[in-house]
Amino acid sequence: MRVHLFAAILLFACRQPPTDAGEAAAAAQAPTSTAATPSWIAVRVVSPVDAPDELHAAAMTIEAAVALDGVEHVWTMVSPQQATCWVALDVDDPTMAALAVREAIAAASSQLPASLAPPMIEAHPRDEQLHWLHIEGDGRTVAELSAIAAQVRARVLTIAGVRDARRCGPERRTVIEIDRARTAAFGIAPQRVAELLETSNAGRLRLDAAQLEPARLFERAGLGAEQATAIATVREEFETACEAPGGGIALRLRLTGDPTDALEPAIAALRSELPVGVVVRLMPAPALPREALAVVAADEAVRERVTPLLAKWAARELGAAVDTVHASSIATLVVTPDRERAARLGVALDAIAAAVQLAARRGRVLGRQGDTEGTEVAVRIGDGGPDVLAGVSVPGSDGQQLPLGELATVTTATVSPQLRCDRRGCALLASQAPLAGLDLEAARRELALGPEVSLLRLPLPLTD
Repeated sequence: MRVHLFAAILLFACRQPPTDAGEAAAAAQAPTSTAATPSWIAVRVVSPVDAPDELHAAAMTIEAAVALDGVEHVWTMVSPQQATCWVALDVDDPTMAALAVREAIAAASSQLPASLAPPMIEAHPRDEQLHWLHIEGDGRTVAELSAIAAQVRARVLTIAGVRDARRCGPERRTVIEIDRARTAAFGIAPQRVAELLETSNAGRLRLDAAQLEPARLFERAGLGAEQATAIATVREEFETACEAPGGGIALRLRLTGDPTDALEPAIAALRSELPVGVVVRLMPAPALPREALAVVAADEAVRERVTPLLAKWAARELGAAVDTVHASSIATLVVTPDRERAARLGVALDAIAAAVQLAARRGRVLGRQGDTEGTEVAVRIGDGGPDVLAGVSVPGSDGQQLPLGELATVTTATVSPQLRCDRRGCALLASQAPLAGLDLEAARRELALGPEVSLLRLPLPLTD
C-alpha cells in the first residue's frame, strides 16, 4: 500500500540548510520535538508547457525569498508544469504572514523566469478542515448536475468559515476530430487547420458553442457545409481532473474554525430550493496523515536503501502499517522529427508538429522543445494512453500522406516530481498511528546510519 497526496502538491518538508558538514551532522543527530499542527502558506508557480528547469530555478528563488522570521519548514515539489513551496509557521492565523511572503516574493520577482505565470499565494490556517458536499440526482445528466453544482457553490461560498469550494467530478468537453486525409485532399495543411480552429498553445479552443458546427469551423477556408462535415466531427467527452470520493460530482470544501453552526442550516435551506430529486450530502473528507518521517540524503541510492529499513523499523515500533508517501510519475510522449528524412520527402517540421497536435485530442499538447523550429513536440498521455499517436500521418509536398513513424521517433519519457528537503533529496513515510513516540535516535543506532542521512519527524500540509 502506498499513500498518495494529490493535486500535484505532494510536498516535502525542508529546514534551512546547515552551512557546513558539522552542522549537518548535528542536525542529523538532533531530536525532533512534537509541535502543534502549523499553519501553512502555499506559493505556487505554473507553466503552460513543460519547463522543469525554469520551475526548478523558480523554486530555489522562492525558497530563498521565504526564509523569514517564524518560518519553521519549507516543503518543495517541482513537477514538469508546476512548482509549489509550502511554508509552515507556528501561528493560528497566517494572514499577516502571507502578506509578508507576498512582499518577499514580489521583491524577488525579477529573478523568476519570465515564461512562468506570476506566483499564486494561499494561506491555510492550522484549524483548516476538508469536507465534501456531494450533489446527486438520479436520472440527471452530468451537464445538469454541473449547472446545479455551480449554483450550490456560489451559495456555499457566502457561508462564514468556507474558504474555498472546488468542483470535482466528470466534466464535459467538446472534441473536434479531423480527418487528415480528407483535409489534405481539400488542400488544407495541418497547420492551417490549427489556425482555423483558433487553438491556443495548450490546444484549447477559443470558440463559443455556436461556432462548433463544422460549417462554421471551416467557413474561413471557403469550404461548404458538406465538405466541412466530411472532414470534421464534433462530439462530447467527459474527463475528470479532480475525483470526488465515491465518484459523481461534489464540492471539496476548505473550512476553518467551527463552521457547523452556519453551514448545516444553510445547507438545510439549500435543500428546499433544489430541483425535485436532487440531494446534497455533507461528509468529512477521509483522514489524511498530518505528520511524516523524512529520510533526508543527497544521494538517491542512500535514500532508496534507508527508506524501506526505516519503514520496517517504524512499523515494528508503532505496531501499525507505515507507507511510503510519493508523487506518481508523469508519462509524456516526445516526438522527435528526423530532419534529414523530412527534408528529403519535402515535409516541413511545422507540418509534423501540427499533425501531432491534431492527433493528440485525447492527450494534452504541452508545446515544443528544442530550437526555434520546434524539433520536438511533447504530448502528455491522457485517456488515449500511449496509442494516442497511433496511425498519425503527415502530408508531404505532393499531398501524399506519410506515416509519422517514417518521419519522426516517438519515445515515452517518464518524469517524477523533484522533492527536496534541506536542498537535498528526501523520502517520506506516513502512518495513521501517531509518530510522536518514535525514538529516531534509536532508529539511527539500530540502522547504523551515518551523518550523510538525517531522520526528521515533520508535519504534512492538509492536501487533497
